Amino acid sequence: MINQIKIENLLNSSISESSQLLNCNLDLDITKSFYINTKVICGDLLGKKYSSIALFTDENNLVKSISIRFNYVFEEIYYGKLIEEYGNPDSILIKPNQDIINKTKTVLNENLSHDFSQKLTKSTFDLVHGTLDQNPLLVIWNIDDFQIKIIRRYNSNINNIIYSRN
Repeated sequence: MINQIKIENLLNSSISESSQLLNCNLDLDITKSFYINTKVICGDLLGKKYSSIALFTDENNLVKSISIRFNYVFEEIYYGKLIEEYGNPDSILIKPNQDIINKTKTVLNENLSHDFSQKLTKSTFDLVHGTLDQNPLLVIWNIDDFQIKIIRRYNSNINNIIYSRN
């Protein structure tokens, strides 16, 4: 729970009500449908501190999805807390293999005061059903009127949890 509320209860609420319930200031993005707080950790989700929270709204300014970023990858024990709260996930997807199609490196310094370097990698991979102990890339819960997705980014040491309306 974030500040003693269930995050899924923020779905379909007004952005002003959500900001008050989260007890943090949310900055409006230029698109006027994206609110974010990255300055202060507002709370935690089932005992895990997060580094940012973003709320996406519909045309009526009601929250349609919430993205929470954690600057670390969850341990398997944390999934136990999520399962206790939401039941077993509907999908656990792993990527057993990855093919790198193309790698490029670009270095530019024309008209720049410093060198600019960029590395691009294009790869493909298949997602197959797996288990939590196989380091899943994606874990999904479909619950009545909302969905939870956990996206794990091992190379960046990041987890994102996305709550969205069905």
